[in-house]
Amino acid sequence: MQIVVPGVIFPPISYCVLLQQNKTQIDGWGYYHKQSIRNHFTILSANGRLDLTIPVKSVKGQLTPLRDICVEDGTWYRPLLTALQSAYGKSPFYFYFKDEIETIFKEMPGQHLFSIQIEILQWLKKYLDLPALEETDSWEIQSPEYDLRKLKKKWEINSPIQSYHQVFMDRFEFESDLSVLDLLFNLGPQAMSYIKNHPPITLH
Repeated sequence: MQIVVPGVIFPPISYCVLLQQNKTQIDGWGYYHKQSIRNHFTILSANGRLDLTIPVKSVKGQLTPLRDICVEDGTWYRPLLTALQSAYGKSPFYFYFKDEIETIFKEMPGQHLFSIQIEILQWLKKYLDLPALEETDSWEIQSPEYDLRKLKKKWEINSPIQSYHQVFMDRFEFESDLSVLDLLFNLGPQAMSYIKNHPPITLH
């Protein structure tokens, strides 16, 4: 199946499964939408689901292609790193990934958002063995079966994802389709097998 997806930050688990199971193109030509998965990702904190945001430079209401959006300068990433450590400091593999993730965040300020999204996917290839990434070269796509670029807010896939052990399962039921960071922190090297062997995700 051929699908087109927008670039996203620390993608949901189902996004990675779709990359593994389908011929997928990643698009940076579609318009950026505020408060969307393009610069938001969701983790599991001690208080439940928590959305974290990568701040971007204002485009003053103009419709702007994703690849032209830049991340804010400054040290805004510090509270995000603190939130990740508070949420996952006791998970089995947090400290295995900690230094690399900190490096990714510290290099974000002032960079193009789409470039960061691609860099993160390249980083994930190392741990999830995702297929080679294919970027679109224009807005015009030759008849994909599913075009998910028009998702303006939440990433919502009807097909359920497989459960795995999460931090705080003593107080919460399984929280589905969080950022892939949740999967890495909890499963470590087994995350690759999880993604590769996941049951097919349907988009109907």
